[in-house]
Amino acid sequence: MKDVLSKRDKILDLITKSLITDSQAEQKLLDLNELEEELKQRADQLDIQIGNHPTKEELKRLSQSAAQQFRKRVSAKAVVARRSKKGMTWQDKRELVKHAFDGDSLDGRPHGVYIHVIDGQQKNRRKRWKVILHGQPMIEGDSCVTQCASG
Repeated sequence: MKDVLSKRDKILDLITKSLITDSQAEQKLLDLNELEEELKQRADQLDIQIGNHPTKEELKRLSQSAAQQFRKRVSAKAVVARRSKKGMTWQDKRELVKHAFDGDSLDGRPHGVYIHVIDGQQKNRRKRWKVILHGQPMIEGDSCVTQCASG
């Protein structure tokens, strides 16, 4: 945004010194206005994306809450699943995944698993990947985002 303002000032200086015509200045100012609008829209999108990522404190609080709420349930279900010869059916697993990743995030992207190579790695070497899960909240809040990197 500062760059746009400095360019606008330079154009005004050129006009006052009569180094460019009014029509040239008008076109350059229109171009700058378009650039400024694009930058504002991008800044708004970034604000939304940053707002969707939980802070470290929120993640810690949510993980502790989840551990307290579901520890007994998970261990009981694990015992039942081990006793069952079949466990979850393919359809049960499909419905669970469908429920977890159904819908869109607040920024309009579909929920799902996003995998990216971590920048700054050597070519032709084993890569580390950034895995981001966007899904339905299981505990509280408006969205669920999990990040990790695997080797």
